[in-house]
Amino acid sequence: MKPNHLSPLAALFLVAAMLTCSFSLQANHNLANKSQLKYIENKGQWHPNVLYKSSITGQDTYLEKDGFTFMFYNVAQFSAATHATCSHTKQQHASNCTQTHISDLKQSKVDCHAINLKFLNAKTNITLETADELTARYNYFYGNNPDKWASDIYPAKSVFYRSLYTGVDLKVYSESNHFKYDLLVNPATANLTDIAIAYTGQSDLCTKNGELFITTSVTEAIELKPYVYQEINGQKVTVACNYLLSDNVLRFDFPSGFNPNYKLVIDPVLLAATYGSSSGTAYGHSATYGQNGEVFGAGRSFDNAYPTTTGAFQTSFEGVTDICISKFNEDATDLLYATYLGGSGEDLVANLITNSNNELVMLAGTSSSDMPINALSFDSSYNGGEDLFIAILSESGNALVGSTYLGGTGEEGLGGFDFVTSGFYGPDGFGLRGEIILGPANDIYVASYSSSSDFPTTEGVFQPAKSGGSASYDAVIAKFSNNLSSLDWATYLGGSSADIALGIRVKNNGEVLVVGGTESFNFPTTSNAVEPNYIGGDNDGFLCALSSDASTLLNGTFTGTSGDDANYFLDLDDVERVYVHGITNSGGEFPVSPSAYSEDNGILFVAAYNDDFSDYDFTTVLGPSSSGFGSVDYNPSSFAVDYWGKMFIGGFTTETGLTTTGTAWASNYLGGSGDFYFCVLETNAVDLIYGTYFGDSGWDHVDGGTCRFDKDGFLYQAVCTSSSSFPTTDDAYFGNSNGFDWDMAVFKFGFDDLFTTIPTACLEAKVYLEGAYNTSIGAMNATLWENENLPFTRPYLDVPWFYDEDEEVIIFPENTVDWLLLELRDANNEDIVVAQQVGLLRSDGIIMDLDGDPHICFFDVQGETEYYVVVRHRNHIDIMSSVPIEIPNEDDLYDFTTGYDPSKGYRQVKKITAGTYAMKAGDLNGNGVITYSDFNKYIDQLNQITLYLASDANLDGQVGIADYNLLRSNLYEIGIDEIRY
Repeated sequence: MKPNHLSPLAALFLVAAMLTCSFSLQANHNLANKSQLKYIENKGQWHPNVLYKSSITGQDTYLEKDGFTFMFYNVAQFSAATHATCSHTKQQHASNCTQTHISDLKQSKVDCHAINLKFLNAKTNITLETADELTARYNYFYGNNPDKWASDIYPAKSVFYRSLYTGVDLKVYSESNHFKYDLLVNPATANLTDIAIAYTGQSDLCTKNGELFITTSVTEAIELKPYVYQEINGQKVTVACNYLLSDNVLRFDFPSGFNPNYKLVIDPVLLAATYGSSSGTAYGHSATYGQNGEVFGAGRSFDNAYPTTTGAFQTSFEGVTDICISKFNEDATDLLYATYLGGSGEDLVANLITNSNNELVMLAGTSSSDMPINALSFDSSYNGGEDLFIAILSESGNALVGSTYLGGTGEEGLGGFDFVTSGFYGPDGFGLRGEIILGPANDIYVASYSSSSDFPTTEGVFQPAKSGGSASYDAVIAKFSNNLSSLDWATYLGGSSADIALGIRVKNNGEVLVVGGTESFNFPTTSNAVEPNYIGGDNDGFLCALSSDASTLLNGTFTGTSGDDANYFLDLDDVERVYVHGITNSGGEFPVSPSAYSEDNGILFVAAYNDDFSDYDFTTVLGPSSSGFGSVDYNPSSFAVDYWGKMFIGGFTTETGLTTTGTAWASNYLGGSGDFYFCVLETNAVDLIYGTYFGDSGWDHVDGGTCRFDKDGFLYQAVCTSSSSFPTTDDAYFGNSNGFDWDMAVFKFGFDDLFTTIPTACLEAKVYLEGAYNTSIGAMNATLWENENLPFTRPYLDVPWFYDEDEEVIIFPENTVDWLLLELRDANNEDIVVAQQVGLLRSDGIIMDLDGDPHICFFDVQGETEYYVVVRHRNHIDIMSSVPIEIPNEDDLYDFTTGYDPSKGYRQVKKITAGTYAMKAGDLNGNGVITYSDFNKYIDQLNQITLYLASDANLDGQVGIADYNLLRSNLYEIGIDEIRY
């Protein structure tokens, strides 16, 4: 089982200190599963020990007088059992199947495991109160005894245990549909040694590396080590806290004590934070993540006082300012290396990323003519003005893998135009903007801007010459080889006024997406764009798509209002939908989708576009309002979209009153020179999941440059601080600043590790469908895709499949033949379904994930384990692998098309040509048997065209004689017992 994480999250409750142990006991990748848990009062319908109950997939939770009971059950077995119930009753509607509870299952075995948490020595006069009652009512009429009936029960979002111990309350609630509870502690009256939690029923309970591991027969949970602090005189003071486990009883230990007169907050959201610990002056500009979760921070040093490490690439200060870089392990308890990088002039870093070799790739700006240059460099000479500089540092930081200058005789990457520099902090004089990103072969893409008329563009690109005047900037985009030895292509992008590129991404097919800002009325767009013409104000945002060789503008649009606007970032979700994040000073004008969460007159916007930018998928605005762009005290620093379309936003601000949520690290503005603000938007922007301030009351900010979120939603941020109390984590390598002036600090901040669920086992497999196979091309026809007849949501919801997850496709990958439904089954008992997942079939037989990747991933499944694999299709007889397959099976594709042997059972596949075998067509009702009931279905749908129909056995979008011939040739074929419905 994939471990679920029990993540303690902190919030502030009036004057009470809070000890937060927030349980999140279930992971789910269902995008529609966004609601909060409902706590339903027991009015006689359940055992009298139960006071309230809540249920989610895989778990029932019972609130009792002095503790909780958790009933976990095997989700795959439960799903199979409910499906079996639906199949058996026939009349039961599919939607009712998903509402079956574990206690209702009579016909199938489902493994369950219960554990109990009891608060030892709790008070006997505990009272329970509900909060945030919902309007929906629940009724229970069990059996024929009216004494067991209960009606008109209003469920609640929260339940409070008042006075669980002296000075201690307990709150039960949920977040992201996961059960959580908080212990709310007032240290002035509470005795923390009183709090003791006894665990019973688990298979194992242990602590490791400060975390608590809870094992059952059907799942495992981990409670992370808490981060604890007190706010004293406006400063955060870290408090050490450990779990003490003895005889299955958990207590909390504070080895260094704490001040009983101030709030105690246990908050594990801060995953890693450390100073750079320069004894001189260093500014923080950029940060990123390593391939193993390492924390990279980079900034600018003004002296020879940065604490470099022995053996680092450059241990001495060389110029006016040098780039300084530190690499920490995943929790910042160890410094892996620290180095300078620079020449005799001014050097500063804009953006960082790591490649698949865990080498650090950076985009920088320089006025140094003697930057360290690799022997294979594309351009080893300084070009004048301000050049871009790109470098690759080895994993250990002791060698320069590659480097190059990039620029002309003018300025690159600095300056820009007013909207970039008129906010609270901008790049001019502080740092530079732009982005570096990597392609699948670690090839390097750069987005920036240049005032040079001789920027090194290449032949055949979309815009080889500068369009703006000599004093203005054009956006520039370039692609390099993975070692920076060659420039694949480079192009300008702009109109007759100033234009700058700020963000860049590369799609799976090689298309290059760029965002930025423009003052040019004639900036290049395409006629079908949602905003093909300049909208207004001094500047608009832009979004463009270039062909993989930069020769063609595929799509382009303006973004904005009649005021001033700019696109700062873009990102892609798992199906490559394009998201843009930027700033406007006319938030009241920016379009907002009717179903989107938004904040009146907000100046931070997010927009998602369809595939050709001809329309928005959704739009919204957040954050502070503003009467003028120059008064907007907000500097965007980071943006990302996770696998499922949740949007993570970060920036530095001096604005008060930004929206925070109950689990915020800091609910209110902390003061000083400003704070950071981070928030998370739900998929399609339907809700604000999380919002928080971060920082302290001292002087900290960010000077230009950009930082990164990873796809798990963890933020990596570098800052500039003169504060001695900037929040750091326990055992941070540099827990205190050594500087007399400004120091770089870097932190890793996690919102909730359950915002995303990462697949743990991925299958590579190949299969053909007889109906779609075309012998003349040696592949399947993709007619449904070509004619746009494929449904965007999975077709396996109804009889007989009852697959109830909510996957959908925004854009189908090229040459998609149809949807498939796949199952993993227990290697020791092929009747047990471990996991299901829909996928797509490509014309060459490769089974794809929904984003087009040539594999299909299963969630909450133990990797490096063997499973039988079942492939189901809506009108072909299903097949099963002849042997269990170890998953993941990367580079060991399981091929059903080579003969009868790969399939379990005799003749599950049909010989099409010599050496080519395919699933048998004609099972139009999907029950595993081809009979006259399939013929009757064919008759019912005969002569229907350009539809997605079950009787379309050859998958050409119509039902006719060709489908009948396929059915007739396989009449009376029967699938194997193990997988036949």
